[in-house]
Amino acid sequence: MSELRRFLGDLATGLAAALLPSPERERLASSRGVHVAPFSLLLGLIELALGILLFMAGGLAFMRGGATATSLLLLENWDPTLSTTHFQGAGLVNWLAWMLHPVAWLFASVALVGMARCVAYAATREAVPEPAVWALLRLWQAAGARLEERRRRQALGPERPDRLERRPDGGLVLFTQHERPDWNEDVTIEVEGRFYRLSGVEQRRHGPWAVLAYRLEEREASEVVRGLVRYRPSEEG
Repeated sequence: MSELRRFLGDLATGLAAALLPSPERERLASSRGVHVAPFSLLLGLIELALGILLFMAGGLAFMRGGATATSLLLLENWDPTLSTTHFQGAGLVNWLAWMLHPVAWLFASVALVGMARCVAYAATREAVPEPAVWALLRLWQAAGARLEERRRRQALGPERPDRLERRPDGGLVLFTQHERPDWNEDVTIEVEGRFYRLSGVEQRRHGPWAVLAYRLEEREASEVVRGLVRYRPSEEG
């Protein structure tokens, strides 16, 4: 029973991971030690067969109704010059109308994604994400990032100047509203002619508002400078 439970768990994880883009796919797969590529192939075969089946079945259903309506129209407007060729041409028109129908595109896209999965597995042994899942996940993440940024801006409050605080050990703490993505542990930060390195950054409360606190430690004169960033205490970001 435990082996069956593990198999079903790996199957569910593998199929779910095959739908996801990277790096979400790798994170989910590594949580159970599952290799995703075979599951992507399995999903691709299912999508390819299902997409073709739906496309053909939907086309037959669509054309059956269209052919009936077209035939009745021709019969109602019968002319001695009409022949079976006209009825065959009506069938071709109905087929072309199905090819342009949005539902046909949906079914065809399922088959095409399945084909892409099979080709990717044969060529590189790599998994291919589901386009719809990729788009929805990225939109969700973008919306979440914008919401988080709005909340952070609201917490930081109105525009105000930076503030430097000197610590007893010779280090500095910069209180600011502005993120500085170019500040990291590998660069040297020059402040008033002295050199520091970043030891950490955190968000703190400062009165009614939040503030970003960049902790700077003074560098030794013998340390190698890999990159230099200059900061002037009067700047506000």
